Amino acid sequence: MFTSTQLRLATHTLSKDELLKRVTIFPNKTKLFVALLNEEPLAAILCYYQPSMCYLSKLPSYEKARQYDANTFLASEAIQNACESGYRYCDLGVTLLPAQTRWKEQFKGIKIPLKIYEKRYSTIRTMIEKISPDLQWIFNNKRYILKNPKVLIHKVIKSK
Repeated sequence: MFTSTQLRLATHTLSKDELLKRVTIFPNKTKLFVALLNEEPLAAILCYYQPSMCYLSKLPSYEKARQYDANTFLASEAIQNACESGYRYCDLGVTLLPAQTRWKEQFKGIKIPLKIYEKRYSTIRTMIEKISPDLQWIFNNKRYILKNPKVLIHKVIKSK
C-alpha cells in the first residue's frame, strides 16, 4: 500500500517523525517490530491493525538485514503476533518486483490480483488540465483580455 502510493504520488519513505506520530497517535492500532544486532537496528516492520486484518508495512532496512534474514524473521513474528491476537488475515502489501514475490511466497500467502481504477473526467476538463499554464491563465482571466487586447499584443510582440 505504501509502495504503490509512493510511486503514484512520487513521495518519500516515512521519516522518523512521521513514524513516531503514527505509532503514538494510534497506539492500539499499530505495532512496530524492530530487529536488533548488538543493540543497533537492522530492519523494521510496522503493523496496522484493522477490524478484519493486519497490514504489514516493511520499512527500509540495512544491508546486514539480508545477511541475518532479519526481514523474514520480523515478518514471521508479526504474522505470529497477529494470529495470536485473533486476526485471520495478514496483508503483505503490493508486490512490484519478482524478488518481492519470491520473498512473500515463503509465507504461503494467497495472491490477489489488484485492479487499479483511474478516475476519468470530462473531455473538456482533461484538455484544460493538459494545456499550458498560459492558456489556463487566459481561460481564467477572460475579462482582462477583452478589456486590454492592445496591451497584451504589445507584451507578446515585445517578448519575442
